Order: sequence, then C-alpha cells, then structure tokens
Amino acid sequence: MFTVLYVAVGSAAGGCLRYGVGLLVRYSAFPYATFLCNCIGSFLIGFVSSFVLHKFGTNEMLRPLLVTGFLGGFTTFSTFSLDTLKLLQSEQFLYAAVYVVTSVVLSLLLVFTGFKLGDVFREVL
Repeated sequence: MFTVLYVAVGSAAGGCLRYGVGLLVRYSAFPYATFLCNCIGSFLIGFVSSFVLHKFGTNEMLRPLLVTGFLGGFTTFSTFSLDTLKLLQSEQFLYAAVYVVTSVVLSLLLVFTGFKLGDVFREVL
C-alpha cells in the first residue's frame, strides 16, 4: 500500500519540476523544455540505477519513489510524441527529424553516462 504513496509523491514532485522547466524554458519551434527534461531524466535514471539503488539497496521505497515516481513524472514520452506530431503537422520536417534523432541518441548516451558515473561514485564512496 505504501508503494503507491511513494509513486504518487515522486510523480507529483517530478511533474512539478517538469512544469517548472517548461516555465523557465521559452517555447519556440523546437520543444526545448521536453527535450531538456528527457535528457536530464535519462542521465538521472542511469545514475540512480547504478549508484543510488546499489549503494542504498533496492528497497521497497527507493525505486518506486525515484525511478517510477519522480523520474517517471519528470520525463515524458507522451509529450515527446505529441511535440513530434505537432512539428510534422506544421510541416517542420527538419525540426521533427532533428528532435527525434537527437532526443533518442542523446538520451541513450546520457543514460549510459549516468550509469557509468554511478559506477565510479559507487566504487569511490
């Protein structure tokens, strides 16, 4: 029962932070706020999975709170998909292609980097 509460608290915090990033990053033809949240979230999920969950254990609170809740609320595949659709509908094909390719490639590089950095931190600390 508490697991649902951990997910809810994490999701609320992550969603609020994502909303805040959207307020700080001015919207233009390119959806920078979603791109930024997804890239930061990819790095953080790699780091959290490698360092935090291994260092402090994969107990019943940390994974639901941080990974499913916070990072699930902070990152957003559905908004990424909608942003891509809007770019395509407005015939901004180059922006759409750049957005999809850079989002996927950079997110994969960042999750890998976060995971490796977490490994380093885990060994040092």
